[in-house]
Amino acid sequence: MTIKDIAEHFGISISMVSRAINNSGYIREDLRKDIVEYARLHHWQPSKRAVSLKTGSSHTVGVVAPFFDIRQFDFIPLLVTRLAHLKYSWQFAVGPENEKIDMMVSHPVDMIFVLNVIDRHMPALENAIAKNIPVLNIFGYRENVPSVFCSHEKAIYNCMKTLALNGHHKIAYIGPDFRMNESDSRVVHLRWAKSGINRAVIDFNLDFDTERDCIFSSVYEFEHEKIKKLLISGEYTAFFGWTIHAEIAFYSVCRELGIVVGRDISFIGFEGEKTLQGFNPPPTYYDFDYDAVLEKVSDFVLAKGKDFPLISEAGFNLYSGSSICKI
Repeated sequence: MTIKDIAEHFGISISMVSRAINNSGYIREDLRKDIVEYARLHHWQPSKRAVSLKTGSSHTVGVVAPFFDIRQFDFIPLLVTRLAHLKYSWQFAVGPENEKIDMMVSHPVDMIFVLNVIDRHMPALENAIAKNIPVLNIFGYRENVPSVFCSHEKAIYNCMKTLALNGHHKIAYIGPDFRMNESDSRVVHLRWAKSGINRAVIDFNLDFDTERDCIFSSVYEFEHEKIKKLLISGEYTAFFGWTIHAEIAFYSVCRELGIVVGRDISFIGFEGEKTLQGFNPPPTYYDFDYDAVLEKVSDFVLAKGKDFPLISEAGFNLYSGSSICKI
């Protein structure tokens, strides 16, 4: 149903239909009511493109996820709910292809949110910025793109600190390999992780060696035999696991060995959100403060991207469980 169809139905001009629907300009009141009711019954809605041309705003945000992980599955529903609350609709794109961003620019959208910008997307994003479409990087860090990020350095430092304050000085690590020397800003969090652990080791005089006390693996797979070896050695009083997959692997091995988390061994996790709520015993862990991130997003939207700081930090929440025993 278009405004032209409505005009043809009543045998009147398109401009008269427009006056009736927008309640502007002269038109007989009985005819205006008939037109409005007919449009409602036939589910007529104004063309977004037409509204965009008229107002200079599409009231639409492009949301780009270069890749999917558990955190994004948790966050994206919250993000689109917040956008709806702010009366914005959204276009959604997944993957590293620049063409998807170019398509958003051509429609156009009012602004673009990227869930952790990757290097490959920068040409398309720079093109969007050149066309006065504000871009916000969420969960990542870019020197030349406004970014809302959560400092992995602080969160990981606090994980080690929490264990140390409970008397643990011999701690093993299970998680991504933070020794990587990647230039891509997408993995800058690995460098932050390394910095957080190194600071904690110094501040709390921990007996920790990267080569000896770490089980490095991919984000998704951890070798149970390596975890078993460290647990059976009896050298460690606590473990720190980063990513939900590392946490699942640790709990699984403890169950297999008959080791009770929170009594025989202490554990703290980083990331996990709702998934960890089913663990027994409930783990103590840090996770992203999504509410704080969403508040930054709201500020960006309300300001239409203007005068927004290049670096805007949101923190992490501590979820206290019963996986740590005090020494």
